Amino acid sequence: MNTDRLLYLIPYLMSAFLSLGILFYAWRKRNFRSARELSFFLLGQTFWLFGIILELIAKDIAIKILWDKFQWVGGVISLVSLPYFAARFANYSLRNKPRFSALLAIVPLLFTLLLLTDQFHHLLYPDPVLLSQPF
Repeated sequence: MNTDRLLYLIPYLMSAFLSLGILFYAWRKRNFRSARELSFFLLGQTFWLFGIILELIAKDIAIKILWDKFQWVGGVISLVSLPYFAARFANYSLRNKPRFSALLAIVPLLFTLLLLTDQFHHLLYPDPVLLSQPF
């Protein structure tokens, strides 16, 4: 990898390691209100950022798709944890939390199932090709 490509990755790397540092800090303070929920949100964001970096570095289309799927999983983790973080941060107690959790998990679980079985139906990645040299 040459210098200009490495310089291109620096903002992504800084963002990923900053997110990872805040994740570790929030997890250490997980006994405070909403810190645990923030940790799960940051975990998803960190997965997403490292997935972007690894997808940019990859040269093969199959590996790029693998890291793109990894990014989607990180996004699903963040998306599901965000309402819990907001409710806990606002000191709002959720009524009927199991039903809320089940309703909130329907779409992310279906999407994750769709993502994991894409090689059979090709709904998410119908015809992936690299148009030019990666990066």
